[in-house]
Amino acid sequence: MRTIKVIKNNHHLEYKKDIQLIQDALIDKGFYASPEQCVELWEMYSNTFETGWMHMEFYSKEDIYTRIKPYFEAGPEGSVDTRYL
Repeated sequence: MRTIKVIKNNHHLEYKKDIQLIQDALIDKGFYASPEQCVELWEMYSNTFETGWMHMEFYSKEDIYTRIKPYFEAGPEGSVDTRYL
């Protein structure tokens, strides 16, 4: 029997602009998050609506920040620790 390896969904390529918007929204508030953390934050937000990736083409950076804020707390030196609060 052969084993399998599950390939993690790579939103970095598909949603590169969205990830950059999330990073920019956090930077404007004094936080840094890796692209992986940005994906995790937006997926947690999107999952509250039981959907896939919520498109953000009409959201301002302030809108984005407001939507992801409940899903992280500040780590040391302005880094972001993502987790459900």
